[in-house]
Amino acid sequence: MSNIRERVLNSCDLSRETVHVPAWGVDVAVRGMNARERIAFTETAHTQRQMPKAIARVVIACTYDPETNDRVFLPTDEDALLDRSGAAVESIFLAVVRMSGMGEDAIAAAKNGLGASADSSSVSPAT
Repeated sequence: MSNIRERVLNSCDLSRETVHVPAWGVDVAVRGMNARERIAFTETAHTQRQMPKAIARVVIACTYDPETNDRVFLPTDEDALLDRSGAAVESIFLAVVRMSGMGEDAIAAAKNGLGASADSSSVSPAT
């Protein structure tokens, strides 16, 4: 077995940070998407109509309790999450997109999909 293979497959290569969500009065741990999640996002988000669901799914998959490391949301929370503040959901999503190395096109599409007017400065990492 290759040493490189072992190092790659055993690496912790997903970025992680704490994001403060003012609208909810909480800090959440957010991590970048893995390859499977990123592919699923791009496949789901191919139309403007599907973008809100794609964003909600990314937020669900990549948001954790910073104290317990448990996921904050369940897959069944998709519709409920889309009923929450667009700025709050967007702030988490934009952090995930940035940590996942996705470009400005993904950010612009997300903003259009949520009908949001906030810019990427709405992401405020907690200190």
